[in-house]
Amino acid sequence: MSAPTPDRTDLILAAQTGDTGSVERLLAVCQADARRYARRHCHASDVDDAVQEALLTISRKVNGLKAAAAWLTTITLAG
Repeated sequence: MSAPTPDRTDLILAAQTGDTGSVERLLAVCQADARRYARRHCHASDVDDAVQEALLTISRKVNGLKAAAAWLTTITLAG
């Protein structure tokens, strides 16, 4: 049996304390949701760029993320 996957809130909090592994896991967890959102709200040719920009923004601004906010869709749409 594998260990349970931490939820986003736990990953955000761990990443904010400097745990680089948590940042990587957070990006992996967010990627599918960012892609799904981008497919619905971006032109097909812009999906990959929007996802990449969203993940880059998350990695750069992880210290400012609030666990309870709807930040992923905002970042993806802005990307």
